[in-house]
Amino acid sequence: MLLESYFRPTAHTRSPSNYQIPNYGPITTQSLTNHPTRAPPQRIDAKYPKNQRGDLLVFLPGMAEIGAVAEHVRPYAAESKRWIILPLHSALSADEQDRVFDVAPEGVRKCVLSTNVAETSVRL
Repeated sequence: MLLESYFRPTAHTRSPSNYQIPNYGPITTQSLTNHPTRAPPQRIDAKYPKNQRGDLLVFLPGMAEIGAVAEHVRPYAAESKRWIILPLHSALSADEQDRVFDVAPEGVRKCVLSTNVAETSVRL
C-alpha cells in the first residue's frame, strides 16, 4: 500500500504551545480511494471552526506520492474553496517553492505536500 511502510503508529504530537496536533496515520491508496471524505483536509474542516487559522504540512517520501495525494485532495479543495494545495519538492522552480510561504487568504488553509527534505530545511 502507498506510504504504509513509511509510518508507524504514534500518538498525538504536542507543539511548544501545548496545542495538540493529531496524527491521522498512514495515507494509503486504498484509504484515499475508498474514503475520500476522510482525507486530512476534510477531517480538519469537520473538527475545527472555519475562522480558526492553521495550515497542514504533510511529509511524503517522494514526488510520486505528493502527486498521488494531491490528486485525491484537490477536488475537495476546489469544491470547498477553503484549501490551497501546494506541492513542495526539489523539481519545482524557486517561485513555485516560495508559494508555500505566502499567507493564505482569510478562511482558507494551505495543505503543503512536501518531501522530507523540507523537514530540516524549511520553516513555514
